[in-house]
Amino acid sequence: MARVCFLCPGQLARNPRVIRNADCLSAAGHDVTVVYPDFQPDFRQYDAGIVARARWQAVAFDFCSKPAARLRWQCVRLRHRLAEGLVRRSDRLFWLERAYGYFGPELAVAATKTRASLFCAQQQATLAAAARAAQACGGVYAADIEDLLAEYAINPVASIRRVERLFFAPAAFLCTMSDSAADYIRDTHRLARRPIVLPNCPSLTERSALTPPELRSPGETISLYWFGQTIGPHSCAESIVRALPLLRRPCRLVLRGFARRHAYLDRLQEIATGFGLGQAIVVQDAAPPAEMVTLAGEHAFSLGTQPSRQLFHQMAIGNKVFVGMMAGAVGALTDTTAHRQLLAEHPGWAFLFGENSPEQLAAEINRLLDDPGLLASMRRRAWDLAGTIFNWEHQSTALVEAVDRTLHPLPHR
Repeated sequence: MARVCFLCPGQLARNPRVIRNADCLSAAGHDVTVVYPDFQPDFRQYDAGIVARARWQAVAFDFCSKPAARLRWQCVRLRHRLAEGLVRRSDRLFWLERAYGYFGPELAVAATKTRASLFCAQQQATLAAAARAAQACGGVYAADIEDLLAEYAINPVASIRRVERLFFAPAAFLCTMSDSAADYIRDTHRLARRPIVLPNCPSLTERSALTPPELRSPGETISLYWFGQTIGPHSCAESIVRALPLLRRPCRLVLRGFARRHAYLDRLQEIATGFGLGQAIVVQDAAPPAEMVTLAGEHAFSLGTQPSRQLFHQMAIGNKVFVGMMAGAVGALTDTTAHRQLLAEHPGWAFLFGENSPEQLAAEINRLLDDPGLLASMRRRAWDLAGTIFNWEHQSTALVEAVDRTLHPLPHR
């Protein structure tokens, strides 16, 4: 089998797709290495757990453990700021690689040392580094475009679009997270081949501690569950809190993640207290990716929120959607292009609501609370869909086949 190197743009625990991709190629017999920057101390303990369980090798660039490493991180940040100014006046790839993303040069060096045959860039920020490593090693590169980053106004759109123009077409293959995103990437960049769709699905092994939803004891209080890396406005939690007093049964909102924006949490608590629901918001600490399905299994409803009408959000399907499905929770999904397409093809386990419509969210939840049989059947439908289609064991075969075609192409007849 072949040697494959993944280039991860950040901490492993913040990039679950890299972990799944590396796991499946390692299980298929490939010699896999993941290179990543270690610069956020809050995630180091989670990264250590991931590496300890992995069947692949991890190479971390240390930017935070010692004074010299922290100084290196400050130098990288200064380099990034300088390059952001220069890239506007220069078309040199040298400045582009340093202006978009922080760690391209370091990741390229680490990746080249693996002497891999295939270099897989995770997101646009590592594309230039993957291409450079592939050229140095006489290999090829591919990319997993997890998000349409050029379609999000807060990002450096001009730099991202230039990276995409330079590196999408020559890639051996591209992956993305939804059918609508795959069509958009192919049509926008006039690619000969449509990107491979790899939904953000967890593995079946991640729910081994759960029983089917109908066998669990129902709680007295219904809970709506949202998880993410950080808790902020992107959760649409304010709209969700405003739906709570409209429900006909007691319900709480459980938010899991790093709560760095305390002003936002204070605002949510203020709204809940104004409705006489001071105890309705529960904030829980972030947890390792491997525990997310089990934790979601404690809740009847799992929230999949995309907070705007920008294409970045309209075409994305986050991992929280499939984590909730795997846990057997009813999906409460904001009404987006990708979510509508998913439910049109696989109905019966989730509902849609407007991100700014607490009344619509409350009406959908009340409908299910008034019909326990329907609620139970939707939870079972979610459980079954995850067991048959939306699990990584099933979905990852497309990635394994793409790698095999790339590294062992069939001879022309």
